[in-house]
Amino acid sequence: MTSPPKARQKTPIGQRNGLGFVFIMVFVGMALVYGFQALSSWGHFGTHGTFTAQKCEQTRSHTSSSRGPSSFRATCTGTFRSDDRSYTDDTAQVTIGTGDAPSKDGDAYVARLLSSDVSNLELAAQHFDSDFVGHVITGDYELDNTKRAAQSAGMVSGGTIFLGAGIFCLVADWPRRGGPKVKEAWNDVLGAPSRVAVIVFTSIGVVGFIASVIAM
Repeated sequence: MTSPPKARQKTPIGQRNGLGFVFIMVFVGMALVYGFQALSSWGHFGTHGTFTAQKCEQTRSHTSSSRGPSSFRATCTGTFRSDDRSYTDDTAQVTIGTGDAPSKDGDAYVARLLSSDVSNLELAAQHFDSDFVGHVITGDYELDNTKRAAQSAGMVSGGTIFLGAGIFCLVADWPRRGGPKVKEAWNDVLGAPSRVAVIVFTSIGVVGFIASVIAM
């Protein structure tokens, strides 16, 4: 009579392969950074208003890669007025890089700011108080930018690929010398809830990554 197969002994969570923890921490980092950027670009943190430019000057120009196009940054000075008229700054400065431009042609947009008469150009923007936790990232002003917000949201979704991979590695204790192969880990080690979680998060990640590429 054949004896039933022995149940695989589970390794305590703290002794499992660290790759799963790494993947999950990557997801957490992406969610925090890109999630903040998405909400900020959508205008969830600052005081909404209109920035009226007077002049723009080039502050830095560099080549993003040895084969890539030049990237421009323009510092524009002018006046910011909040929508509710409670705040006005006649010496406001907004720095606009190719990724900050409220249009898909980032380089061309910034180039136009530097070569054209921008006096009285009005841009939707938001003001951040100096005690705002994200002020070190946003500065005093930031343009409303739905394009960058969509890209950042897509990156958060794309990060769930790492979450799915982390769940798989952590639950299956994979990879480990002498441990199960991928197929064995999927079929024999992971339970149905874990398999569903891996499939769902990985699918969300793939869709989010594709969406962020389309939004670029």
